[in-house]
Order: sequence, then C-alpha cells, then structure tokens
Amino acid sequence: PPADDLYHRWTALALVARLGAGDAARATFDIDTWPAERARRRGLLAEVLIPDWERPDPCVTVTGTIERNLDGSRWTIRKVRFQSLDDYWITALLYVPEGAEPGKTPAMLVAQGHIEEAKAFSEYHGISEELCRQGMVVLAYDPPGQGERVMNWDWLRNRYDLGWGTTEHDVMGVQALLCGWPLARAWVWDGMRALDVLLDQPEADASRVGMCGVSGGGTQTTWLLAADDRLTHASPACFITGWREQYAVKLGADPEQHPFPIMAWGWDQADVLASFAPNPILLAAIVEDFFPIGGTRNTHRMLCDLYENIGAPGGIALSETPELDHGYHPPVREATVRWFCEQFGISYDGAGPARDILSPDELRVTSTGQLITSGFPRTLHDVIVETAPGAASGDLSSEERRAALRELLAIPGDLPDVTVKQVDAGEFDGLTYERVLLTPEPGMEVPVLAVRAGPEPTGVVIHLHEFGCDTDWRLAGGSVHELARAGWEVVSVDPRGTGACRSRVETDDQYTARFGTDQNTAWTWQMLDRPVFGQRVFDVLQAAAWAFERRPAIATAIIGSGAGAHWATIAAALDEGIERAAAVGPIAEFVSVVRGHNTTWPTSALAPRILTWGDMPDVAKLISPRPLTIVAPVDEMRAPVSLEDVGEAYGDPAAGRCVVAAGERPESVRPDYVGLLG
Repeated sequence: PPADDLYHRWTALALVARLGAGDAARATFDIDTWPAERARRRGLLAEVLIPDWERPDPCVTVTGTIERNLDGSRWTIRKVRFQSLDDYWITALLYVPEGAEPGKTPAMLVAQGHIEEAKAFSEYHGISEELCRQGMVVLAYDPPGQGERVMNWDWLRNRYDLGWGTTEHDVMGVQALLCGWPLARAWVWDGMRALDVLLDQPEADASRVGMCGVSGGGTQTTWLLAADDRLTHASPACFITGWREQYAVKLGADPEQHPFPIMAWGWDQADVLASFAPNPILLAAIVEDFFPIGGTRNTHRMLCDLYENIGAPGGIALSETPELDHGYHPPVREATVRWFCEQFGISYDGAGPARDILSPDELRVTSTGQLITSGFPRTLHDVIVETAPGAASGDLSSEERRAALRELLAIPGDLPDVTVKQVDAGEFDGLTYERVLLTPEPGMEVPVLAVRAGPEPTGVVIHLHEFGCDTDWRLAGGSVHELARAGWEVVSVDPRGTGACRSRVETDDQYTARFGTDQNTAWTWQMLDRPVFGQRVFDVLQAAAWAFERRPAIATAIIGSGAGAHWATIAAALDEGIERAAAVGPIAEFVSVVRGHNTTWPTSALAPRILTWGDMPDVAKLISPRPLTIVAPVDEMRAPVSLEDVGEAYGDPAAGRCVVAAGERPESVRPDYVGLLG
C-alpha cells in the first residue's frame, strides 16, 4: 500500500493550497473596493444557498399560548406553525415581551442545534427566554428532522423510522446531492421563511434583526447571514472553526454543513462570514469543543483584519468559554445575550440563565408532538422527490453525453501520463503476480496488482472490488483466480481512498461510517468541486490506460463489484477501448436512493449530480453495442431488484446488455467471470 493516510494528507494539502489563495485575495480589499466585492460575494452565495422555490402564504396558525412571569418580567409564548412551502410546515415558538412597542422591539431568530427536542430543549428554550426577558421578540423554530419535524415515521410501530436529526440529514443530503444541490438550501429556505414570520410581527424593529444558534444552529446562522440581507447582527456558536483545521482532525459533519462548491472558490468559513461585513458578528466558542479552537481563532483574526481594512474595526467579537464541552451552556448563552443587548442598546438585566424551564410537552405545538402524525404529512423527502430532475435530454450525441459526464464528475478529457513503481513480484500457486504503485497524478499513489497464469495472456481485465484489490485472488476457486487460470491478466486496482489506500488507523466500519474519514473526504471534495467518485473513476481510467498499453492487441475488459461496479460501468462508458464490461451487485438506478427513505450506500459510492445528466441505464447506453452484463442488481438498500423492475433499459441483448441473477442477493451469487467475459 502507499503511505498510510496518503489520501487524507493529499486532500489536506489541496485544501490548504486552495484556501490559501482565498486568504491572499481577501487581504487585498479596502474601504473603496469592498462594497462591490461584497455584492459579488453575496450574489455567488445566493446561487448556492437560495433555492428557486415558490414562496407560499405562510398561513401562520397559533395553536396555544403560555403566559410567563418571572422576577418581574412578563412575556407570552405563542405556539405557532407556518408554511415554508405549500403544505410543508414549520413548528415554532414566538416569544413576545409584555409592553413591546410596535416597530421598536429588536427581533431575534433562534436556530436549533443537533438535539432531538430542538426548540424545546432546555438550553435552546433557555436562550429564547433570556433574549425575550431583555425585551426582544424571539422566534425559535425547528429544523428538518428535529423537534416536531421528524421526516420519516414507522407507522406500524408508531415511532421514528430512521431516528431523529442527523441520520435523516445524512440520507436527505445524498438525495439532494444526486439531484445536484446542497442540502443547506433547504435550511436556508426555512430560515428565510421564519424571518418572514418574525418580521411580520407588529413589534419587530426591522433595523435591529439578529440571529443566533449553537452547533447546527450555528451552521444555520452562518448560512442565513450570508443569504438574507434583512439580518443586521449574528452570533454563531460552537460551529465556526476553519475548514482546514476541521478536516485535519477528521471531524465529519452533516450534509447541510457542506454547501458545495464554496471551497472551490478558495473560500474558508471566514469568507462566508465576511460576506456579512461590515455588520457585527459575535463568534461564541468553547475552548475544549470538538470544533478546533485554533480554527476559530484564525477565523476571528482574519475577519478582524478584513473589518479593519474596510473601515469597520471592532465589528467582529470572539467569546471563548473554557472547561466545558460542546453546547449552549449558561456562560455561552450569557455572553451571547449580553452582546446582543450591547448591540441593540438594551441594558442587560443581570438575572443570568433562565429558570423554571418548561418541558418539551408543555411547549408542544402540534397535537401529537410531530407534524407528520398530526395531519401534516408532507416532508422534505417529498420536496426532494418532487423537485428531482426529469429524464435526460435525448438530443445529445454519444460523444456529447460522454463529455457532459466527464464534466459532471470533473474527469479530465485527456489523461496525463502515469508513473509506475514496482514494489513486489513473485509467484503464488502457479500464478505470476506483480504489485505496483501507480501515480495517476502528482502526489497520489494507488496500488495495482497484476496476476496472470503465463507470460502471454489472451486478454487484460481491470478488476475493481469495493473491499480492495487483494480480494480473493489467492483463493483457489475464487473468481479472480479462475480468470487468471483462463488466460486473462487480471489487473486489480484500489482507487484512492479504498482498499489498501484507506486509513489503516481505522477499521473498515470506522472508515466508512457516518462522520468517518471516507464520508468526510467525500463531502470535502464536493465542496472543492472535484467529487471523490470522479477521482476514483479517473484512477480506474489511468490504470486501464497503463494496463492496456503494456499488453497491446489483446482483448480488454472491466469487472466491478459493489461500489466498484459503479466505477467500472462509468469507466467503460467513458473509455471505448474497454471492449466488454460486467457489474456485480451495482445499484440499478441512482434515483432509487432519492425515492427511498434510507440508503446503505456510502456517500462516496454515489455519483454527485448524476440525475441532472441521467442515470445508470443512460450510462449503460454509452457502453452499447459493447457487451455489458449486470449481475444481481440492487436498490438503495442493497436489496435485490427483480428482472421486471430492472426493465428493458438493461435487458436488451440487441444492444449488448443482459441481466444475470436478477432478484438474488449479490453475495449469494457465484459470478462466472470467465463465462461473462467469453
């Protein structure tokens, strides 16, 4: 294998280089050039963060009220729901201080972090009450998948289907990714609609509008301050660091925390926040948080420099709380509330944290505690399905379709020369083997294992397995073993980040798990606008070019299993020099991930934006009339797909396509590779 963690370190270097260019650009702005640059940046961010959905009538409905009277302060909590899209509802709590003057009361939006109870969680309900106690009108709303907005329900057991929050976010994130848009858009849209409702309150002062939130609420605050010009002040807590520092410590995050392709512009988190300048921002942080405090301090320093250069010194503040873990703890909340009071010209009451906190049941907006079980069943999943791209255009030629697919996956049209370094060679059980490290591009190495039975093979087959290129070649009776015995030179490849290329300090399960290195790297490269999926197909194409060039004028083929079947099929579609292909256990259609409510495929196994181009049947058409065999196709959960469901898109012998073992589990089918390749 290459050096341990090579892909992670190579990615980190690419990230440092790209964001370093952004640092240099940011340092050039001054009081004269900033207004035009700010407008340009907010325009770019709007294209990423603001969907082109139709704004509905909010239909604000009050479902109950609670009168509060603590330490001489009085306020009312109104339980409200309102529409973000037609028949797509948000649950929220509206806090209105007694005696609030019409049009003269500062308005606050409170976003919720990743916690099940969301707006009704004690820390989050607490800061809403603390802000209201100071004399601000406050709207605290539930994000998708949390509070009363769980998106998937098990109706047989009357409970969560996937669980609350981040699990649902993960699934919806890859669904949106396949459709071509970052999940952050849905969060920003909800925040903008919540701001509509807040500013419609007669008490709200449109010249003093703030937003705060911790963790995932800090995420929402960061994106909304960059997207909505109505905000005048903002304080993200326990979220802001730097993307370089975050990636270096392998800190994964939810899909809505990766609004691609912002990093491709050379932007770090400081640049997103900079788009708000010269408006005031408080960065609230905890020193021992898992978000690296070094990144927070660097971001604060970079923003201080920018604000100084554009004539707004003091516009950026940093509050650091020591000795606590991640959360909206009382010291963090107090620092946030004090800062907003200072900004809005309010005398802080000094009463400290909120007391006599109400329970989630007392703060319930819906009759059952969930919109989905209270007669409001439309979910974000429904929105994603309804807005998914339609069938691909049939007006393009095959060459134009290939070029579009390459562009979609950021695969160069002309492959650069590769370098090869042999690291081992020998014989095993009558087979000759050779191990090499192939360099598809500077700084990256991928392991390749070439196995053959004799000096003159009759053909070369590229072999891809999601578990790694060593899989089963030494196993007598195994598929790779049989192929070599039958006269093929089997060239097994581990594309970057897979097999022997994955981090060896982590187990397979840790590496591919939610928040694992593989997922984190996939989202990081999506932010850099060069998908991991496309990089792996690129490695396959480079290995194929090397393998075929050294064995000219003999048969060529490619076989892939699992996620390897996806790389193999797309590589065959792009490289017409591959004469035949076989895919074992591939997903039949990527759109099944969008239509389903869950998926077991890792993010890196899914082709980003593919549905804006087509789907796997369209990839198969680009291989035609060369033979393509699909063995045991599966769906979004890797469950077998029947021949009837696969349909004519694959089962067309005249076009060279056939389906084998449809309806069977891939692991239960012994693939006859020799027979498949003739």
